[in-house]
Amino acid sequence: MNLAMTFIFLFFFTMIFLIYASVFVKPNTILDRFTQKLPIGSHFLIGLSIYITFLIFSGTYKEAVTKHSVETVKDTLLKTLEIVNENKTKCPKLISSFLFPWQKGDSETDEYLHFHKENHGGKDDRDDDLSVYYVCNYIFQIVGFYIQTAKTTNISDSRYLTFFSSFYRSPLLKKQWEKNSGNFGLQNRLLTAELFRICEENKTKWKNIDDVRLYYEEYIKTEKFIYILNAVDPTNLSQVDPTAIFSF
Repeated sequence: MNLAMTFIFLFFFTMIFLIYASVFVKPNTILDRFTQKLPIGSHFLIGLSIYITFLIFSGTYKEAVTKHSVETVKDTLLKTLEIVNENKTKCPKLISSFLFPWQKGDSETDEYLHFHKENHGGKDDRDDDLSVYYVCNYIFQIVGFYIQTAKTTNISDSRYLTFFSSFYRSPLLKKQWEKNSGNFGLQNRLLTAELFRICEENKTKWKNIDDVRLYYEEYIKTEKFIYILNAVDPTNLSQVDPTAIFSF
């Protein structure tokens, strides 16, 4: 891109120099005849410059999308795992309900519950309510964040949905959703309901992560999913047509 910028700079510098020099040249000289034909060639050069400028902005846009995609992964996928890990001793029952059995492995199925009992005198204490509320609401919120950023990243929709399903197969998470769904927007509620439905219907069918991925690669092509991504929330005035608000 630096080479393209250099070309554009040299082009305009040369054009300005020739136009300035044409004032002082004698009539009918080679330089005079050349400058008289500049308008013809300049049309092509201007078009070329516009094309190069387009390439520059396209490259800049792609770089911005890539950078935004990396930041989105950090803010959603990785941050979610970080929060789950930080709260595994505060709400072990909830954390243990996440992930499919084939994601945990037989030796890890009750790891968090066992760890919790050992640190509480063998008592099977209930999860900390505030920790449960925090973890669950963060997981609900990242679905909304994904919807908002889906069109500005180069991360596939199926990748996000595959990741979400590891959590939305949890019956404890679903109970929290039933209590707190009113805190979220229309698109978030629609997609979350779909994730719970899909995980419930396929929890015994999916045997590995490829089964989940292949399912969502087909699901994102459905009219229902496309509708959810484009649904307009009538309670969010930023999404409503202004003429509909002020039509008296």
